[in-house]
Amino acid sequence: MRLVSCLSAGLTVITVTAAVLVSSPTGVADPQTSAGPALEPFVVEKVIDFDFPSGVSQGNAAEITPDGEHLIVEIDTDGGSQVAITDLAGDQYRCVTCGVAKSATKVTALEDGKRIWFAEGSSGGTGKFTYTMLECSPSIYDCNDRKSTPVKFPSGGSLLGGQNREAKPDPYGEYVTWNEVSPIEGTRMSIAKLVRGRDTFDLVEQRVFSPAWDKKSDYAADLVDAARFYEGASWHNGGRTLKYQATSTGLNYDIYLLDTASGQRRQLTNDIDYNEQGEIAPDGRTTYFTSARGLDRMTVFTQLVRPPLIDSASFGQIGRVGLWNNRRCMNEPWVMNTAVGQQQGGYSGQPVIIDPAWTIRGWSWFADSTRAVVTEQQKPSGSGSGGDPNTPRRTSILHFPTRTPTLPQPPVHQNAEQMAQWSVPVKDFNPFMGRPMPARLLKGKSAGSALLSYVGTYASGTFSVVYKNYSDDGETFIDGFEKMVVAAAPIAATWSADLKSRGVRKGHLRGLVVVGPDNFYKGKVESVINGRELAGIPTQASCPPASQPKLVVAAGSGEGQVRVTATVPGDGQARAVRGAVVSTGGATATTDERGIAVLDLAPGASVTAEAGGFHTATYTVTGN
Repeated sequence: MRLVSCLSAGLTVITVTAAVLVSSPTGVADPQTSAGPALEPFVVEKVIDFDFPSGVSQGNAAEITPDGEHLIVEIDTDGGSQVAITDLAGDQYRCVTCGVAKSATKVTALEDGKRIWFAEGSSGGTGKFTYTMLECSPSIYDCNDRKSTPVKFPSGGSLLGGQNREAKPDPYGEYVTWNEVSPIEGTRMSIAKLVRGRDTFDLVEQRVFSPAWDKKSDYAADLVDAARFYEGASWHNGGRTLKYQATSTGLNYDIYLLDTASGQRRQLTNDIDYNEQGEIAPDGRTTYFTSARGLDRMTVFTQLVRPPLIDSASFGQIGRVGLWNNRRCMNEPWVMNTAVGQQQGGYSGQPVIIDPAWTIRGWSWFADSTRAVVTEQQKPSGSGSGGDPNTPRRTSILHFPTRTPTLPQPPVHQNAEQMAQWSVPVKDFNPFMGRPMPARLLKGKSAGSALLSYVGTYASGTFSVVYKNYSDDGETFIDGFEKMVVAAAPIAATWSADLKSRGVRKGHLRGLVVVGPDNFYKGKVESVINGRELAGIPTQASCPPASQPKLVVAAGSGEGQVRVTATVPGDGQARAVRGAVVSTGGATATTDERGIAVLDLAPGASVTAEAGGFHTATYTVTGN
């Protein structure tokens, strides 16, 4: 059989030859199609037209409030950012922080509908935020009486030492997590109890929840948790889960989940490029996250897979220039099955591309997990420079029509005894960073050694690792060095490497990169693994165009099945697409979880498959 294919959206007409797929409605799945979770359509239910007064424009984010009937919106007014409440149509505008805060961003509405947590700007470009709790009476939706109270963090001092980044309260406002950057120890993921003081809300009994490591071991794999770069965290599943980010392998950023009851940790994303952010749906079944899969934003540094033994020093510098010089390729939005998670070279869910010229910057699920409020930002045009682009934003309600509404997981209170099992008092936190270690010889699990050196502190120091026939799996062996010299974080540092990899992953990583303030850098980096060559820090000029996945249809003549699949970046398997509408003549059918629809087809019939978020495919069936 010959299938003549024409893809929508003005794409080139192509002709392909394919085998006929003929099977009964209960036939087995196509062996060329993975049996993993199906991909799904989505549609824009509405674009919200905010009724803002003159001088007010949309800011960075819009989120669903706890009652599910309002939006809490960041706005730009009088040269600064503030927080407003509207209804779901964008009407009934009311600024709740105007007059009580000079600026307001990074907002969270607490479960009781009476309190709003927000950040009041940053200083020095270091992310040193101050936070405030706004209490409203009778509620945040009708905030007639307002009381604004600053939040006092345990650590202060220098700009670097007081980086209270990404602070987020649990649903009840009883505990707060935040990412702290100490000039001595570097990044540490902190959690503390929030209590009311005389004139402030105070964070007390600070603990650090970075993973524990075997301090007595001589194996690098047992000690690597002391050397990773960490950032986090945020609350999900009603407070049952903390999501955080860490480098899983050298300079490779991934998402992790921590069960707050059991203390079990799970790596949610497994890739060699950058993964970040994330909003788990209220029922816990699916996760929105952002990923550079298919964009190669950090792959030149990460495709030579190695332990992240100096990442606590290097990732904050290399990650910054690697990301801020390519805002056009800012991590794309994805949705995946939470239980399955992202698999390297395999399942990762699907990209959520509404318009290739825009990308999603904010995501807030409705309680039934079938819809989300999304805020998009228009990508900068052309190559341009790095940094955060000043481009338009818009907010929409996105709907996943094949989903059945579910109930959200109810919020839970945190248990201090359980917390003690997965965290330590801040005084007991002792990573490699900030502890003199001129030389320590570590072993590979299978072979070889890694000579590790930490001299200095996160703010200023020299950190290096020298590999000799190093292997943890007995399949790939590493030789060479990687080094980071920090003159003054975060404005002056130099990364260098000359690494060779033998065995299953054969190749090298070489480079010298001088890092300056913001997105400034100079130097070169190049890597080759198994014949794949990459060179240079990606910039906006090298950003590949984004595109919705293309549907693929295999159809049998006569009464039988039509299978609809799609392939997404980084996944070598075609995935079934459920909820695709397949039509021929006047007949239509919708694909099931296997991507299968049943239609009465005849030779010469034109078959069209459509699904929101995918390129439509039209096929003409010819032959017998």
